[in-house]
Amino acid sequence: MNIVEKYGGTSVGTIEQIQAIALHAKHMKEQGHNLVIVASAMGKTTNKLIELAHSVTINPAKILHLENRVGSIKPGKDADFIICTKSLIDLNNTIKNVYINGIKAV
Repeated sequence: MNIVEKYGGTSVGTIEQIQAIALHAKHMKEQGHNLVIVASAMGKTTNKLIELAHSVTINPAKILHLENRVGSIKPGKDADFIICTKSLIDLNNTIKNVYINGIKAV
């Protein structure tokens, strides 16, 4: 049987909880199930990640009074960004798309 389970927040908040999920996954595999586990950020991490993202995107744009043009991805704003498969410094990274001024360039 194919099973998808999602864990995040406080359910992955400690090493013990993560180990329990790993043990559960092992047992499910031993029982013949195909298990996909989707894990999101650990407890209280998501808000910190959002704060960090804002510190290098919309917040500087607001300081420079440019938030109407840059600092977030919205229709009508300038947008230069890439979509890739891994971290930019990972040698196995593949760049999938490049957008310049919000228009797909590659």
